[in-house]
Amino acid sequence: MKNKNSRKAFRNIAPVCLTAGIAALVFGRGAYGAQLVCRMLISASMAAGLDIFAGLGQLSLGHAVFAAAGAYSCALISARTAGSSGIAAGLAAGTAAAVLLALVSGFALLKLRGDYLALASLGLCETGRVFMENTDFIGGAAGLYGIPKFAGPLNTFVLFCFCATVCAVFNGSKSGFISRVVAQDEEAASSIGIDVRRVKIAAFTLSACITALAGGFYGGIFGFISPRDFGCARSVDMLLAVIVGGAGTVGGPMLAAMLTEAFFAFFPSAAEPRMIIYALALIFLTIARRRRVAENGL
Repeated sequence: MKNKNSRKAFRNIAPVCLTAGIAALVFGRGAYGAQLVCRMLISASMAAGLDIFAGLGQLSLGHAVFAAAGAYSCALISARTAGSSGIAAGLAAGTAAAVLLALVSGFALLKLRGDYLALASLGLCETGRVFMENTDFIGGAAGLYGIPKFAGPLNTFVLFCFCATVCAVFNGSKSGFISRVVAQDEEAASSIGIDVRRVKIAAFTLSACITALAGGFYGGIFGFISPRDFGCARSVDMLLAVIVGGAGTVGGPMLAAMLTEAFFAFFPSAAEPRMIIYALALIFLTIARRRRVAENGL
């Protein structure tokens, strides 16, 4: 069963990794194309991180705060320590900061379910944004400059493949199977001896870790980050990619995130009413899903 799940998980990500590699080769030559490819791959990696937690049947509107933890930690350390060692140390520090934040916040947030969890996680995201805007040490509302521009199509593609592989391994493992059991029915899972709270915290922490790693690369694209980059809109971007691509599938959310990033890059005028577009898309998907469930008699 484990090998079957693993093969299925890797079959889901293989076409997406191939698509990402082709996109990096085709569009990653010019300066603008390289930036676009990096943004696409990083957005997809963030969506993969959220997908691990969404695979539990949980909604989170606060994952942008973990991307911010990774981005700011990596930026502060890499700006002060030259070379690849500073970048590696920054990425490691950002991941550790996100794990700590996920563990601390998870014990409180994961007592909630459904809409209550979504609203509480949104509060966490907004708290993080306000903290960033009012902390001079990290640039405040003006943002943080002087970050080494280390993110290119090649290393972001490596990041993309790494995140996809970690998610695929998790989905094909015993932990992934338990997560799917919890997603189906928490009470039933608890009745057969599964520690539901522990499973949620573990998935939440791993999800935050991957999102923070992708966030660390974000500052390496432009050499600048600000609190606006990690507000509510960023969390909604990730959540929409997961819903459109299919929660728990890994490949679907990653592909949806890449297409969304490319769409708004080629049609910048659509970026203004993007929240309206998102709302309409979510309404349409919800209606379509309910209709399909009703037709199947589930």
